[in-house]
Amino acid sequence: MAYSTIREGSRGEDVKRLQTLLNNEGYSLDVDGIFGDKTQSAVRQYQRSQGLDADGIVGSNTWSSLTAPAQSAQAPAGQVDVSGGRDLTGAASGTAGGYTQGNGSIRLPARPEDYTPSQAVTDAENALKEWEANRPGDYVSQYQDQLDALYNQIVGRGEFSYNPQADPLYEMYKDRYTAGGQLAMQDAMAGAAALSGGYANSYAQTVGQQQLGAYMTALADVLPELEARAYDRWRDEGVDLYNQFQLTQGLDATDYDRYRDTVGDYYNDLDYAYGKWQDLYGNDYNQYLDALAAWQDARDFAYQQAMDALAQQNYEREWAYTQQQNAKKSSGSSSGGSGKKTGTAGGANAPVGAVLGAALGLAGQKQVNDLDEEVMDLYDTIGSNARGAIESSTHSASEKNYMRKQLQRLEEESGKR
Repeated sequence: MAYSTIREGSRGEDVKRLQTLLNNEGYSLDVDGIFGDKTQSAVRQYQRSQGLDADGIVGSNTWSSLTAPAQSAQAPAGQVDVSGGRDLTGAASGTAGGYTQGNGSIRLPARPEDYTPSQAVTDAENALKEWEANRPGDYVSQYQDQLDALYNQIVGRGEFSYNPQADPLYEMYKDRYTAGGQLAMQDAMAGAAALSGGYANSYAQTVGQQQLGAYMTALADVLPELEARAYDRWRDEGVDLYNQFQLTQGLDATDYDRYRDTVGDYYNDLDYAYGKWQDLYGNDYNQYLDALAAWQDARDFAYQQAMDALAQQNYEREWAYTQQQNAKKSSGSSSGGSGKKTGTAGGANAPVGAVLGAALGLAGQKQVNDLDEEVMDLYDTIGSNARGAIESSTHSASEKNYMRKQLQRLEEESGKR
């Protein structure tokens, strides 16, 4: 399969493929298809570890190195070797702790990628967001205008007062009594005039006025009854308004109860959706943490295996050195080598150094050998001051960590001698 040359700023499927391949080599990149600073840094580290030109540009050589099948060489008996590749399929037949073991080799598995929610978690989260977006609105009463109008009528009635002129019943009585009084007055005046020979006189006028006054007095006597009737009507009207107000309030309360039931059902469903999302997310994330913990345990196991193998090789080397010195003494030879000291930073222990380098995040036998040689040169030249030189160097944190451990072992070996 042909791949295009990509560099910082590139985007697309080839970048995603690159990020996936680098993650298979132990890096931790987001597979987002964007060639940014983090991806470029990982590319350069990988290129250096493989002896390639560390320019951060992924061309044919880098693609070939990344896509080439991992070759695991047979290690001689009694040695520990790192193939430089990582077991992408996890634990299989003949594996322990997730690490391929056999023929003296230990291979680091791929580190789990950063947590990504499963489809079930994503679906549950989307359902929860949809419920949250469909929350019922505030209650709006369809009876509010009617209630306001009734209330205003009730409180706006004021105290009872009676105005006869505004009472239709009084006007009816007034018209009736006035008409009756005038008729009685006319009859009385006609009768009085007949007694005086048909001539009108003051007596007839007085008698007529008396009859009219009697009717007006009778009308005044009816006023209390008319006022009482008006009060009854005013009171009954108030009772009717109050009853209408209460009835309308009851209808409004029924509507509000229905609204509250709807809101209650909504929150019950929302709680269910939230609980479902939380359970799915918790289980999903815990599975990721379990996988990450298993990877860390397996890495620690590989590191311990390397330490055990290194201890055994150191013992065998010390034993061989002692035997060699005894043989020289026995032969009476006084000659001694003036070359560099032989330490565990390189030489016979190079395969073990590769295991340490892989466990500490280094990649490639060449990088490990270069660091071993640098540690030996520093130790031979400036002794215990080599630690300061390591700390002030431009090496990465993982490289410095590896060099410190190798220097410590050189110092321990020198102390045993």
